[in-house]
Amino acid sequence: MKHTLTNNAHIDYQYETSGRIVNAEAKTNYVTTGVVNASLNIMKTSCKNYFGPNDTITYNIFISNNALSTAYNVSIIDKLHPCLSYLPGSTTITYSDGNSCKVEESNDVLNKTIPLVGNILLEEGSKNSSFGFKIGDLAPNSNAMISFSVSLNNCEALPETIVNSATAYYSLTESAGAERTSVESNEICINKAYALITATKSVDKETALYGDSLSYKILINNSGNLDATNLRISDPLPNEFIVDEVKFKIADLPYNISYNIDENNILTIPATPNEVGLCIPANTEDNYIYINGRICEY
Repeated sequence: MKHTLTNNAHIDYQYETSGRIVNAEAKTNYVTTGVVNASLNIMKTSCKNYFGPNDTITYNIFISNNALSTAYNVSIIDKLHPCLSYLPGSTTITYSDGNSCKVEESNDVLNKTIPLVGNILLEEGSKNSSFGFKIGDLAPNSNAMISFSVSLNNCEALPETIVNSATAYYSLTESAGAERTSVESNEICINKAYALITATKSVDKETALYGDSLSYKILINNSGNLDATNLRISDPLPNEFIVDEVKFKIADLPYNISYNIDENNILTIPATPNEVGLCIPANTEDNYIYINGRICEY
């Protein structure tokens, strides 16, 4: 950022002539001084707008010096959500001259405010781990991009949203003890959005005779926050089992959909490929398929 200090002086005076007082004034010339400070801009982006279990997310941090003086000793601190784990070896720094480098992690913490390149910090009792690194000096009108990846496998219950931002620190002079300035990036908000199906099959009898009735039950759960759509099932039934009926109960309500049993006794739901499959609502644990029939000699 550059601005100019402009200044001139105003002079008032008097003089006497022909018995009267004359008021007069004079002005000096204008003088100017240009004041130049480094001015960093920082912006954060994500490769995804939504997340689900075990996702990998890549973040990009863009930092630029749009002023006419150098920003010295530039460092970035990024506070990760507690459900995110940094993926070692994933950080790359690319500079405006086209040069890029991979960041090597270090376990040595010399300064917790401005940590070493690639250092991962997790303060005891804190909710967020701090990922920090140095990118050096940024010359006027230059920029750098930092890319790193995290995995979503560090918590039992997924949050509804993951909010994340970064902070840049820099000095206006090269002095090691120079006062540091900070600037915050925008906040990145990624929303939970996924369907996750788990299924369990059970039978009503452990032992039976030929001619006995037998019932299978398929329990289908959707632990995600989005409906699972077009769900299709293929169930190779025992050759000795003759199907009498197939019933559906989805989200505790009766549900109608077609099914087919072919010559190999494979149950297919829906009956044909061009039909739309089952819809399993989000956050439901009461979705059942009942397959009722008899045991016959094969």
